[in-house]
Amino acid sequence: MEKLKSRTRKGISPIIAAVLLIAFTMTIAALFGPWATQTLRDVQESTHQQAEEVIDTSDFSIRVVSANYNHSSNQLEVVVQNTGEKIANETNISVGVIGEGIAKNQIYDLGLKPNEIEALEISLEKTYSVETLKVDLTGYAVSREIGIQCVPNRGLVGYWSFNDEQTENGWVEDLSAQNNNGSLSNLQTGIRSPIGEGYRFGDGSRVEFAIPPIDVSEVTVTAWIKPTLDWSSSPSRRRVISAWDGGGFRADIKNNGNPSYRIGNKTENTETNVNGGSAEFEANEWSFYAGVYNGTTVNDSVDLREHDSVAFSTDSYFPSGTGTIGSSATGRYLIGGLSEIRVYNRSLNTAELERLESVRSEEVAVKGCALTG
Repeated sequence: MEKLKSRTRKGISPIIAAVLLIAFTMTIAALFGPWATQTLRDVQESTHQQAEEVIDTSDFSIRVVSANYNHSSNQLEVVVQNTGEKIANETNISVGVIGEGIAKNQIYDLGLKPNEIEALEISLEKTYSVETLKVDLTGYAVSREIGIQCVPNRGLVGYWSFNDEQTENGWVEDLSAQNNNGSLSNLQTGIRSPIGEGYRFGDGSRVEFAIPPIDVSEVTVTAWIKPTLDWSSSPSRRRVISAWDGGGFRADIKNNGNPSYRIGNKTENTETNVNGGSAEFEANEWSFYAGVYNGTTVNDSVDLREHDSVAFSTDSYFPSGTGTIGSSATGRYLIGGLSEIRVYNRSLNTAELERLESVRSEEVAVKGCALTG
């Protein structure tokens, strides 16, 4: 009986097992195959889309067209242009400036069509040390860096460049935020300064302007000057600029070639050149002049070489009325050339004066900032 039971327990034959395994494999393949195919197709499409995005990014570029300093708003106006393909979505554009003591940037959200131009503004009061302008497209591998040169603009209350564009119809435009345009009398063109255009002054030549609201407690005057008269000749003083009603400030050249910078109120005032000094101006040569009063010391210089320094303190005082450039009512007239006259209601430091003296571009001077790269 035991033998009979052992004979009836048979396993699955190898042939049947093989058939069943094949059938199972085919069933699994039938179920998995379409999913695997779709997954592969999705991977391929995703890779293709990423490749297209890389191509789009590489086809996008941006150009910095110009940079201009707005004296009224203390903002740097940067004009950019999309020189590549259109980006459909809003694009973050970062505009930054880099220089000694300054690192500032601002981000804007905007879309740019091909060749579209956009003006962007970044608040920037101290511009004398800016050396680099950088524009980035965040999210894309696009970045542009370009050199930029700026002159001191903070505290500028009077700026008469005397170039052709700012001198028309008997008026010289004040390029500061004060808009104190000056009336011209008997001036001659045709003289070139280190910056660009200049005007020739002589007996009877003058510019009259409304004195801007400026406290003499801190004042800086700068100018490019070319005196063309022998020092032994009259007049005894050659007027550069004056905002004086018995007090205020004025800059002259004496008949020995020494500069003179006077500052003060109606009861107390002083001037440089009281300590002797030396003849700094040379006839028929352009020189950069600066007169600076910081509240405790009056000093002036020619071509960044100090001429004289005088200790002096004065109470707050605002001169009023009409200021003059190149001459005065008493006949203290300049014979020679004038260009790039600036007045600040603060004392400029050495680095700022050096930046002003180093500018040799009319575009940089007039715009306040301009691209150099």
